[in-house]
Amino acid sequence: MTSKDIDPHDTPEVFDVYEEPSKFLAPVIDYSISASDDITITPPPEPEEEIAVGRQVDYLNLPGLRTLSDPIKGKTRILVRVEQLLPKICPECGSTDQLKGNGTRRQFLLDEPRGTLSVRIDLRRRSFSCKACGTSKLVPLDCIAENRRMTLRLELYIQRKSLLRPFREVAQETGVSPKTVHAIFRDHVKALERVREKKCPMPRVLGLDGVYIKSKERAVLTDPERGLVINLVPTVQAELLGKALESMPGRERVKVVTIDMSRGLRSAVSHAFPRAAIVIDRYHIQRMANESVDRVRHRLRQEIKRTRGGVQMCHRKLLRKHRGQLTLDEQMQMERYFLLFPELKLAYETKESFFALWSAKGSVAAKIRYEEWRAACPPQLDFAFKYLHTAMENWGEYIFNYFDHPYTNAFTEASNRRIKDIQREGRGSSFETARFKAIFGTLMRQELKEAREQEPGYAKRRGTPRAKGPKPKSVEVSTNTVRAHRLPVGLQLALF
Repeated sequence: MTSKDIDPHDTPEVFDVYEEPSKFLAPVIDYSISASDDITITPPPEPEEEIAVGRQVDYLNLPGLRTLSDPIKGKTRILVRVEQLLPKICPECGSTDQLKGNGTRRQFLLDEPRGTLSVRIDLRRRSFSCKACGTSKLVPLDCIAENRRMTLRLELYIQRKSLLRPFREVAQETGVSPKTVHAIFRDHVKALERVREKKCPMPRVLGLDGVYIKSKERAVLTDPERGLVINLVPTVQAELLGKALESMPGRERVKVVTIDMSRGLRSAVSHAFPRAAIVIDRYHIQRMANESVDRVRHRLRQEIKRTRGGVQMCHRKLLRKHRGQLTLDEQMQMERYFLLFPELKLAYETKESFFALWSAKGSVAAKIRYEEWRAACPPQLDFAFKYLHTAMENWGEYIFNYFDHPYTNAFTEASNRRIKDIQREGRGSSFETARFKAIFGTLMRQELKEAREQEPGYAKRRGTPRAKGPKPKSVEVSTNTVRAHRLPVGLQLALF
């Protein structure tokens, strides 16, 4: 038989693979072919592909445990049935040939939650007996927390979450009781308290403010440069607070202290840090300038009500904005009110000139500008700006320190807000609980932030920041519109 005797349409695949079919047929099968038989050639079966079957990953992935079946998911939790593996070496004596199993015991444990579902482990705990040392007891498990029916990673999870969230929320998520969460939190913060002075040392710039906890004002100490809460002192009384600050280690490192206009805090800081520069937070003094304009606005509004003029007074938010922050419509609106109320315009310009003081470089230049502003202040506005004048006279030395040490109490005020949120979320919690959450919760957030920044690709993932708001469109503007924009606002009103 030759290749000419075979119909190529019957076996197209054979010719695709083999050049000469006769070479393939001879050694494999003994074909007895007669001339009257139909010739069909069947190609050899292809070799089976080797499938690499890897070892299945255990659901819990805990050392010494093996999952027996697929986890059972319910509405609130996941149930996982596992068994403990029998060790090959005796944990007591190290013998390998005298160890055998001695039965099992059923135990229930809790594990770290998966998403919004808590995890419950149905464990077959093994016991062993060793003839070499005569020991017979349960096989030890390193992944279980001591004196608690939970895994070590669940205990670590509760330790971290309890610093950031209310106890009841953590208990509902993990499946344990709030009392257990509080006990784990208490043991954890005791260990953190031993290293608090090392992780939160006294800073170079200290922020100090008061906050009410359990209907009593306490003192909050912060590090504005690192963004940490250093400590919470249970009182703000000048004498007791001064002694508490004086007893803190590392107080010689403090060079600047930012406070608000509180005589008690100033007295305590002067006693504990005699060489530190005291800086009054500029927010409080600038707020008094805005309140002075509000007094003028309020008096004019009362006059409108008495005379029944029917004119609506402008909103105070408009007067809080600076000249550079006003849009064209807001400028036109403000000029209309200024034409009706010249006294309001005078108060606004006086406030704006006071805010211009904060662009001075150095305390000497700032004092000169303030003296010029004080001399130019209109006498008819003394009733509105008298509180600002008094504050500058009483606290001017510490206010002008800002120009040499430009620090504010913004982070301390934000920490006060966070402490109030802690009290609201955990109603009935003690001062110590709020103190530990404020100190170590802030420290944990800072450590997590630094860890995220060290991750590879962090800057790339964040991308390049872009300006907020919609992208400006290229719109053709008429000549009259351009001319109107260039005109002063007063002349625009006259044109309208």
